[in-house]
Parts: sequence; C-alpha cells; structure tokens
Amino acid sequence: MAATLPVQVFSWLVPTVLLISALLTAGYLLPPSITAFFDLRQEEDRQVAVVRLKPDWLMVVPILILTLAIAILGVFPGFMIDAFSQLANTLF
Repeated sequence: MAATLPVQVFSWLVPTVLLISALLTAGYLLPPSITAFFDLRQEEDRQVAVVRLKPDWLMVVPILILTLAIAILGVFPGFMIDAFSQLANTLF
C-alpha cells in the first residue's frame, strides 16, 4: 500500500519551497543589478576610454553564414522537417 501525504503538508511545504526559491533567485540576481544601476566604484577605478574596433573578417563571415542559414531555414522550413523526419524514421 502506497503511503500518501496528507494535504496539510502541502499547505506549508509549497509556499516554503517557493519562498526559498525566490530568495535564492534574488540573491543571485541582486549583485549584477546593483553593479549595473548603482556603480559604487571610485572615480579613479572607472575606465572611461572605450575603443571601438572593427571586427576581423574571421569574425564576420561565420556570423553572416549563420544569419543567412537561419533566415533561409526560417522562411523555408520544409527541407529541414523532411530531413529530420527521414532521419527519425530511419533510426526508429
């Protein structure tokens, strides 16, 4: 015979787990938020010079190929659906 938990357990267990989860999430996300919105570093620690460089072609070409592939497969998804369906039928 399987043991069943009484309903009273869930009346305090679920809110407790949700509260702990919310506190852990807040603790995880609070430091980056404080750093982003309230920069507490001293003036001499801040770096204000930003140098913008043009990306090399070795960086641009893969991004363009991926962008083109995503656009083509997004507009014409039938090819990939057929290919994966055939692969699944072959394997299973």
